[in-house]
Amino acid sequence: MKAKTENQTRKSKIPTQPPLHDFYMPAMPPTDLIIALAKWLRKQYRRIRQRGRSSFS
Repeated sequence: MKAKTENQTRKSKIPTQPPLHDFYMPAMPPTDLIIALAKWLRKQYRRIRQRGRSSFS
């Protein structure tokens, strides 16, 4: 009888994980997304700089 209660108290002390939701947003976005955004920003920056230089010529 005593062993059964010890077993139950051990199980109750083990922390359980909270249930996961259907939508999970990681803290860090995927690396491919960061690379794609960086390429797009560089392209836009070059376009703006090129447009500004051609108007002075």
